[in-house]
Amino acid sequence: MGAYFNFFAIVLFVATAAVYVWRSRTERPRIMPYLVTVGGTLIAMIAGNNGAFYSAIVIFAAAGFLLVHQASQPFDEQADDHNA
Repeated sequence: MGAYFNFFAIVLFVATAAVYVWRSRTERPRIMPYLVTVGGTLIAMIAGNNGAFYSAIVIFAAAGFLLVHQASQPFDEQADDHNA
């Protein structure tokens, strides 16, 4: 069962890194929300590997929703003016 939690953790980590790199191409995003997502993913993976399956699922879901929220934020228009 631990392999599933490791797989979900890797997927969320790669997705978080991709969203951060995507956003940093046009602006300087704050790092803290991304660290919270990665930290939650790490905690969920450890909890799932130690038998707290339901807690791990809830934490993975929360980290996933936070990542979707970060990805759906509008881009800063002022940053585009400075990069042009």
